[in-house]
This record gives sequence, structure tokens and C-alpha cells, in this order.
Amino acid sequence: MNMKRILIVDDDSSVGTMLKFVIAREQLGEVVATVTDEEQAVDEILFYQPDIVLIDLLFPHTDGIRIMKRAMSRGAVGHFIMISQAHDKNMEEMAYKEGIDFFVHKPINVLEIRKVLQNVIQIMEMERMLSAVRQAVTPAAAGPAADDSEQRLREIFADIGILGMTGSREIAAAARYLRSRRRHTRQEYQLSDVYQHIGYELYGSECDAARQKGIEQKIRRAIQKAQSHLAARGSEDFYDEIFTEYASRLFDFGQVQQEMRMLQGKGSQSGKINTKKFFEGILLKLED
Repeated sequence: MNMKRILIVDDDSSVGTMLKFVIAREQLGEVVATVTDEEQAVDEILFYQPDIVLIDLLFPHTDGIRIMKRAMSRGAVGHFIMISQAHDKNMEEMAYKEGIDFFVHKPINVLEIRKVLQNVIQIMEMERMLSAVRQAVTPAAAGPAADDSEQRLREIFADIGILGMTGSREIAAAARYLRSRRRHTRQEYQLSDVYQHIGYELYGSECDAARQKGIEQKIRRAIQKAQSHLAARGSEDFYDEIFTEYASRLFDFGQVQQEMRMLQGKGSQSGKINTKKFFEGILLKLED
């Protein structure tokens, strides 16, 4: 296993020094840089493109969530771990929704740092192996019966404007779980069970109630963005092929029209979404 490249962002240099020492002693990765200047943080993340970023929550003029979002919007692809002094469930839910993978708390605890980094590294290795398997199992190699659902999911996400966006990974995990479940039962399911399964698939034993709530919020936010994307296409061309394909399949068409009216300045409220209808529509599209 290759050593993971880690970048530390904290305006308290003593925290960076301690983390660097622990990571080296426990052989958890290679610290490529420690950054104390919040104004340089985004540029340093983009320059080093680390596998993992350990970032403080609070800075004098900004916060770690804003830094992460700016870095991700400009092409950062690493996993982010938030360092926080406070234990605030609402704040943690918001951070998970925005894309934070894990939290560690101050004062720094060696056992917690080791456990969290090991969990992130395990997730990265699983992602790497899944990617290798997907690349190896191509239609040419596996024949016409090969399951191309992952590629089809990417195509769907591209069509509805959420490919690579926060929440798309969780929606893909939900689709995998629900497709597998359908092979055994057609009984009604609870969304809470879906979120719990997604959490365990993506985050293992670290999936607590706050993380599950964050998963739900990420998914709902991505679905809302998909509806807005389709509404914008429909506003421009009501007979747009992608609009007509997905608007009523994934959403209540009346709610899409309400979203269109808002985008056109004729209404003040966004269209509502139905997560189950969205999931069911994705599954039906995969079965086409």
C-alpha cells in the first residue's frame, strides 16, 4: 500500500507539529506540508493535491468548510478531515453535508487520529479496488451480460447535472443498495435504513446519527440541484430531450413546473422533491 500524502491546515503551528509527529510515528502517511496561513490554504491544497487534508474548523477570518469548498470547486479531490475544538452536532451535520469525511477533536488524541486516518485510508483503498474492478470488467471482456450500471449511473448524473457533485457518491451507493435489495424483496423500505446502509458502506463503523443526517442532507441537496438543472433546461426548451426524459421520471412534474416558474421570476418558491420517487426513477432508468 502506497503511503498517503497528507496536508495539515491549522493556524496553530503546535497542532501541526503534533499531528506531523503522530503521523510519522504511527506510519500513517507522509505529511507533504503544514499550512498556518488561511489565505494560502486553498493554493497549497491545489499545489500539493494531497490524498488527505487535515483542516481546522475555525480561522480568524474564515472557516475550514469554506476553504474546503473553494479547494474542491477548483479541482481538489482529496478526503477532508475536520479538526474541531467544539462538539456541536448541528455543526458536524453541516460539515458532513458539505463533504467532510470525518471529525477529530481537540485536544489532539493519538488514538483518535490513528483510528480516523486508518478509516479514511481503508475507504481510499476500497475506492481504488472498486475502480480497478470496474475498469477490468468492460463489456468487451465480460460479454453482453456485464453489469454496466456504474457507467449508466454516471451518464444519468451527467444528464441531470450532478456528476461529481457532493451527494452523487451517496446517491450511487443508495442505487447499489436498492438494486441489490430488489433481487430479494419488493417490500416497502424506510429511507432511514437506506441512509444507514450508505453510511456503513462509505464510512464503516464511524457512521453515527450525525453522519446519517449529513448523508440525508447531501442527497436531498443533490436531488434539488438535479431538479433545478432540469427546470432550467425545460425553461429554455420545453421539448428538450433530457428534460422530457427525466422531469416526470425522477420528480413530480408539477413541482418541476413550480421550479421553472421560480427560475423565470414568476414564483417565489422552489419545487419540492421526493427522495423515494427520485430513487425509484433512477432504478427504473437503470433497468431500461
